[in-house]
Amino acid sequence: MEMTIKEKIEAIIKWQNCKFVHPLTCGSKDCNHIPLKPIEKEGKVVLVCEDCDYEQEYFPIYVLKADIDKIKKNTNKILKILENKNET
Repeated sequence: MEMTIKEKIEAIIKWQNCKFVHPLTCGSKDCNHIPLKPIEKEGKVVLVCEDCDYEQEYFPIYVLKADIDKIKKNTNKILKILENKNET
């Protein structure tokens, strides 16, 4: 089933707020490459830069399909294992 615009925006926001993945950033050469913000525009999801007028309609499908909660859980497990290794 196709995701709604609201579901797509929520998925992108979740991606953008996860510290374990690289955010979708501004592609303008005149900007600081800050994370883009998803908005609805003319019936579709558009990523916009809040520092400049950059907009992009493309975002990778994996951003929508990513299980961010699982990514966080597994990454935290790995970090804990590495932390325990460093203590020994």
